Amino acid sequence: MALEELKALPITLDTDFNTMTLKVQEAMKPFQQIIVSSGTVGDAKLTRAELNKVVEAIDQKRKDIKKAYLAPLDAFEAKIKELIY
Repeated sequence: MALEELKALPITLDTDFNTMTLKVQEAMKPFQQIIVSSGTVGDAKLTRAELNKVVEAIDQKRKDIKKAYLAPLDAFEAKIKELIY
């Protein structure tokens, strides 16, 4: 039995990491000079919360892209498992 029917095509992600890096660095510039003192701890926590939201948004986008790319593999694996089990 030949298994030529089973083949995978290459997948590419189109992301300009250089541009993304520059944008993140530019967005972080205002925060690099912040000095936290006992009087500004509350503001620093709010700023950190805002930055955490940005990090979470980027990470969520990564997870969404990963899920979309894994969907065909998951479907393929399910069909193969039906075939062999």
